[in-house]
Amino acid sequence: MQSGWRFGTLRNIPLRIDPSWLYIVGLITVSDAVAFAPRYGLALGTLAGLAMALLLFGSVLLHELGHSVVAQSQGITVNSITLFFFGGVAAIERESRTPGGLFQVAIAGPAVSFLLCLLFGLLGLLLPLDSLGATLAVNLTRINLALTLFNLIPGLPLDGGQVLKAGIWQATGSRLQGNRWAATSGKILGALGIGLGLLLLLQTGDFGSIWLALIGGFIWRSADRYETINAIQEVLVELVAADAMNPADFWARAGNNTRLSLGRMLALPDEVTVRESLPLLDVVDQLDRERLRSLPVVSLSGSVSGTIDRGSILAIVAQRLMIAVTPTQVESARETGVFPPNLPLSAIVQTIK
Repeated sequence: MQSGWRFGTLRNIPLRIDPSWLYIVGLITVSDAVAFAPRYGLALGTLAGLAMALLLFGSVLLHELGHSVVAQSQGITVNSITLFFFGGVAAIERESRTPGGLFQVAIAGPAVSFLLCLLFGLLGLLLPLDSLGATLAVNLTRINLALTLFNLIPGLPLDGGQVLKAGIWQATGSRLQGNRWAATSGKILGALGIGLGLLLLLQTGDFGSIWLALIGGFIWRSADRYETINAIQEVLVELVAADAMNPADFWARAGNNTRLSLGRMLALPDEVTVRESLPLLDVVDQLDRERLRSLPVVSLSGSVSGTIDRGSILAIVAQRLMIAVTPTQVESARETGVFPPNLPLSAIVQTIK
């Protein structure tokens, strides 16, 4: 998520605000102004409401910065931090290479929120009991405690889902299995949130319950996207170059001996060929790294058995996942070297390379 307005840079990380952020800031400002006005007056109550909204999102920003700093310490590029309707998100270029590293990145955000909870709690004790500052500090203490606990719920896209994924990855040795279980957990939690929010709305008539349903819907959608990306990654690991290669008519007609002798005669260097047994994950990475449109595919004997390109890879992945792609999209991927937006295979590969 790298849309919105850029409002600054921190540790070489662009800071952005999504337009949806303005709605929630306005809502929090008005809601808190109504609560503060009877006690502090309309003008001061409104300023206090705006301060609460800004301090809340400042807490969210520091939460995401916690993730980002730990990711940077592992050599991972952080493309941006964006504040939006449901909070914030750090756009991290790739995942950690180990389950321990993933756990560290995931837990850093809740750790920052918990530290802010302690700091605001201490500030609330030091300020005069009935002062506006103490009221704000107490509210921010509760908010950061809620952020800590909420983000530790074990389901993607929440930090607790990343912690769960790291644990399963460590136990099974499979990053993809960890991702699958954490995404499934996220979808279950999201569905529960939607159902509970709607049930409370129908039973109590409290429109505040709709927030629970909206948050549940956001979690479900995000977890579903994680599940889809994981399915694509599994296919890219499972399928090999031989599954997606295009045997040229010449190679298809030629006998084994002819292909073998010509392949040896060409003496193609390893860096511009791929083995038939190479996973598509590595084929896509090599095409991107070498900035090539296609690569010759060689058999174990060293003979050239065909070629592979992004179009043929797109076609086989879409077929395996039963995702609709048009011949135009396949041809475009082959000619331009760019996968379509609905199957951004290069970006998905880079998240786990």
